[in-house]
Amino acid sequence: MLIKKKTIQNTVKMTLCFGFVILACVTGLNATERGVKKEYGSLKPSISSEQAGDLESVYTDSYALLIGVGEYTNGWSILDGVKNDIEAVKEHLNRKGFKTVTIMNPDSNQLKETIDRFIEKFGMAADNRLLFYYAGHGHTEKQAYGEETGYIVPVDAPDPEQDRAGFLAKAIDMRQIEVYAKKIQSKHALFMFDSCFSGTIFTIPRGVEEKIDLQSTLPVRQFITSGRNDETVPDHSIFREQFISALNGEGDLNNDGVLTGSELGRYLKDRVEVYSSGAQHPQYGKIKNPYLDKGEFLFAVKKTPLHNNPAGADADQDLLDLTRDNSRDVETSDSNAIWHAAAIATVLGFGWMTLDFSRQYEELGEDNDDLESRFSSELDTDKREQMESEYSENQDKMKQLRQYSDASYTVAILALAWEAYLLFFSGGESEILAYKNETPAIPNLSVALHQNVGLETRLTFSLKF
Repeated sequence: MLIKKKTIQNTVKMTLCFGFVILACVTGLNATERGVKKEYGSLKPSISSEQAGDLESVYTDSYALLIGVGEYTNGWSILDGVKNDIEAVKEHLNRKGFKTVTIMNPDSNQLKETIDRFIEKFGMAADNRLLFYYAGHGHTEKQAYGEETGYIVPVDAPDPEQDRAGFLAKAIDMRQIEVYAKKIQSKHALFMFDSCFSGTIFTIPRGVEEKIDLQSTLPVRQFITSGRNDETVPDHSIFREQFISALNGEGDLNNDGVLTGSELGRYLKDRVEVYSSGAQHPQYGKIKNPYLDKGEFLFAVKKTPLHNNPAGADADQDLLDLTRDNSRDVETSDSNAIWHAAAIATVLGFGWMTLDFSRQYEELGEDNDDLESRFSSELDTDKREQMESEYSENQDKMKQLRQYSDASYTVAILALAWEAYLLFFSGGESEILAYKNETPAIPNLSVALHQNVGLETRLTFSLKF
């Protein structure tokens, strides 16, 4: 009896459509849970190599956003030293317990979006501390109403002498920085600018500082710039060098083991003025806001316990497992986004292959149905033999197509399951799926999907025909 056509196309379509409906639902639910922007991806902070354990009772966590702009494209001079400055600052902040996020040479939109996302992700916890470090060009513009406003300059901002309107549209002014500072809900935030411009949103603190115990509990927004608006910062950064010296203990002016934001500002002002031979005069101070100018941003420069240390707690105790570096710069592609795209592309690609194999299978089945109907009425022996041969060839092709269809369908379903896993789970190293098939048509098909959260994500895929 001649073989009958086995229809699988409708079944495959229904299964894949059902899978995509589920995927759309879980994606929607996940996006709703986390907000419109679900992934902060490249905003994965790097893990430091040591921790300031003596600040564990003051801060829950510490994050730094490092912004370096040196490869200008629209009229500003190139700053070759910025990359090395950012790398050096990152290394020393990591040693002080900061988790760092780096963005190099962002354009205006990228810079604004990154700052917003950094604050949304890390600046909402009350007991965090946030540090912003910018290295690049700064500029001061006098407004039509007489006020001077400072700006930081993204890579695509034009020279204001050639295109003032374009510059004002792309540069970020200090009023916007003030908005960012007030948006932060964490109690302590420090903004450092290795550039020169007019600082109109902060005032230099006066009077005797309160005790560390009180300063550590009160909120504050502090600012330090490397020079005034009428000065030029050299590409070789004295400011960066002295900041690192301060972190290493030289900035602790009263030798109490804690470097405050005000101490850091005074130290940088004195040292940079001396080492620049008076060419640079750093400015520092606190935001002009009675609710945000009472505390002090704190660095531990010695292992000296602060207030409320639990009895018997080890001041040198690591707060996190910091044995592996998990840094991901914003300038590189977000690994989570890449693997989400890979999963979806795999589903689409192998789903299409499944449907195409099924379509060919159906066409051959229809041909065989036609051959079967003509075979019984054909009297010519030669034609009957030719029809039998063609029928037999179609059968072999259909068998092979069925195997191909089954294999591609399996890969599509595995990729769909992998995407669901990526959406719902974020912990641990695991080989989540594995498939191996051996058939005469497909001697070796093996698929292994791996999710290694915190280090890497990889897809191991092997398919041999």
